Amino acid sequence: MHIESTERKIPKENKKVKAIIGAGQALFAQFGYKKTTVDEIARTAKVAKGTMYKYFQSKDDIFAEVVHREGNHITELIEEAVAREKNPSNKIRALILVKIREIKKAVSFYKVTREVAHELWPIMNTVRSDFYDWECELITKILYEGIGTGQFKINRVEMVATIIATVLKALELEWVLEREPSELEAEVDLLMDIILWGITGKA
Repeated sequence: MHIESTERKIPKENKKVKAIIGAGQALFAQFGYKKTTVDEIARTAKVAKGTMYKYFQSKDDIFAEVVHREGNHITELIEEAVAREKNPSNKIRALILVKIREIKKAVSFYKVTREVAHELWPIMNTVRSDFYDWECELITKILYEGIGTGQFKINRVEMVATIIATVLKALELEWVLEREPSELEAEVDLLMDIILWGITGKA
């Protein structure tokens, strides 16, 4: 599934746009966001700098488009993982684990450190907002499925889905940058316990 932004201006696809995005992606991966310059992107894409500005206002816009495309790839992987699970609670767990693991891979690939992440997170806000809306819809679907099987007893499904997605968004940066895979899985399982059983210990 592809996430279409309702706020961010997405350039019309053509050979030059593909070349610019491809060059940006390669350079961000090789040198990181901070060390990559607009001049280098234009040179690698073999387009004039003025031509590049016809499609993108800044390096930030190019990076946002790269992240947007990475996000679409991650949504596809999440949907595949969720579809493989039969149990609705396992579907939510798969959603969380695949999301964080794939974002961790992308962060590592583009050499995003904690320092750089705080600089980039505002740039990525629109992309993250689009992903959040998609995530809310997927969680809502899973919750309704759980209600249908009798596993979940929820009255305000959309609100619960929004709360879960909001918690995940709040934990995202910490999990992506600070947690090792073994720690991540343990914390996700703890979160799943809280979501499924609450903090009272009662079903």
